Amino acid sequence: MIHRQNYLDMLAYLRHCERARQQHPDTVDRARGYLRHMLEWADETPWPQARRIDPVYPAYLVQRSLAPATIGKALGQARHFFGWARDAWPTRYRAVGAGYTSLLIPPRGHRLDSRIETPAYYTLDDVRRLLAVSAETLREERTQAAAALLFLSGMRDGAFVTMPLSCVDVTRRELMQTPERGVHTKNGKAARTYLLEIPDLLDVAARWDARLRAEFPAESLWYASIHRDGARLLDTRSASENRAKNLRDDLTLLCQKAGIPYLSPHKFRHGHVVYARQSARNMDELKAVSQNVMHESVVITDSIYGRLMGDSVKNTIARLGAETQTSDGLEAKIDELLQLLRQKG
Repeated sequence: MIHRQNYLDMLAYLRHCERARQQHPDTVDRARGYLRHMLEWADETPWPQARRIDPVYPAYLVQRSLAPATIGKALGQARHFFGWARDAWPTRYRAVGAGYTSLLIPPRGHRLDSRIETPAYYTLDDVRRLLAVSAETLREERTQAAAALLFLSGMRDGAFVTMPLSCVDVTRRELMQTPERGVHTKNGKAARTYLLEIPDLLDVAARWDARLRAEFPAESLWYASIHRDGARLLDTRSASENRAKNLRDDLTLLCQKAGIPYLSPHKFRHGHVVYARQSARNMDELKAVSQNVMHESVVITDSIYGRLMGDSVKNTIARLGAETQTSDGLEAKIDELLQLLRQKG
C-alpha cells in the first residue's frame, strides 16, 4: 500500500516543478511516472526513512526488469526530489542527505554504457522501401507522405501530427515548429526546421502537400484526418489524443507491406540524425544537424545519437587503418629508391 504522506509529498514536488520551475506539462507527467516507481518501492515506509528500505532503490528498479535508460531517469528524478524535499522540509527529510542521494545511481551492468545494443532506426533505404509500396488506399498514401517528411525533417511525431499547413513550406525546404500555431513540441520550444535535400522523398512530401492545399485552408493539419469511407480527406484543425496512435497503427501496416521491421515513428528522427551526421564534413555542419533537431548543443546530440553510429565508426576506423598502411607502404618505397640512388652514386 502506498504511504499517504509520500503521495502528498510527490504532489507538492510536482506542483513545484509546474509552477516554480515552469516545466512543460509533458515534463511534469514524465516526472510523475518515474516517481511512481519510488512510491511503489517505499510501500508503507515514509520517504524520510528511505535508508531503512530493503532492497535499496537502485536494486529494486533492476528487479523490475526496467530498461537501463528508464532506471537512470527514475534515479535522476529521485535525486531531484530528495534535494528539493530537504529544502522544503529540512527537519523531516534530514535523514536523507546528500550522502544518501549520491548512492542513487544505476548499478554497474545496468547503465547505458554497459551494454552493446543493436541500433534501431529507419535508414534511407527503409524509407524508400516504404515509398515504393503501391499505395492502394488514401491511408497508405498519407502514411507514405508522413514517412517522407519525418525522415526529411527529423521532427518528433507528436509535433508532426499537430502541425498545420501554414507551418510547412516544402518548396523552401523548411518547417515552422511553433507552439503558438498548435504544434506540440517538446517542452514548448519553437524552432525553424530545415529538410534534407533528398529529391525522391521531397517529391512524395510535395505531392501530398499540394493535394492538401488544393482542398483545405492553411489552418488544416498536414496529417489530415480521413473520412470513415476511406476515400475522402477531412478538414481537421486540431489533433485528437489518439492522433499519434493512428500514425503508429498506419505505419505498422505499411511496414508489413514493405517487408521491413516496424519501428516507432520516433525512429525516423534517429535515422535523420544518423544520415545527416554521416554526411557532415566539419564541426559547423555537425552544429547545424544538432540545431535542426532542436538540441541545445552538439554534446546533447552526440550523447543521444552517438551510440547509433556503429557502422560509421567501423568504416572510419577501417579507413584510418588503410590510410596508415598506404602511408607506410609509400615510405618503404621511398627508402628503396634512396638506397638505389646511393648505390648508383
